[in-house]
Amino acid sequence: MDLNLSFWILAVVAALAAIGGLVGAEKKTTRAWILSASAALFLIALLVVTVPWLRSIHSSARDLGGMDLSAWCNSQNRGAAFVASGQYGHDAIDNWQCEDGHRITRQDMLAACRMLYGGTAAGVECANADDANSCHCFT
Repeated sequence: MDLNLSFWILAVVAALAAIGGLVGAEKKTTRAWILSASAALFLIALLVVTVPWLRSIHSSARDLGGMDLSAWCNSQNRGAAFVASGQYGHDAIDNWQCEDGHRITRQDMLAACRMLYGGTAAGVECANADDANSCHCFT
């Protein structure tokens, strides 16, 4: 999920908690009002602390570049890789396969990244699931 969307979801939850805790406060006991206000403040503090931390984790990932799926298929004695059902279309990133019919999975893509970039490759991200050539290796 996009971090900006996560931020706004958390902001709305915190705002709703604050409004829920403070609306009708005149009918609540002092203790109930304090508990509601404390819960709202806790959610706001959690939002303030969590979002920058999540952004720092996400931004530390470095794009290593594309992957050579044919080299990976060849290393597995499966022939070259090709896009079986077209480069574009619904979930086209799942259309890759080796010549022997092996369908290339996300785990295979990660293995291809590690083969090409070594142990620094920690993940695969695809910018567009509907474009078979949109996947890159990341640290």
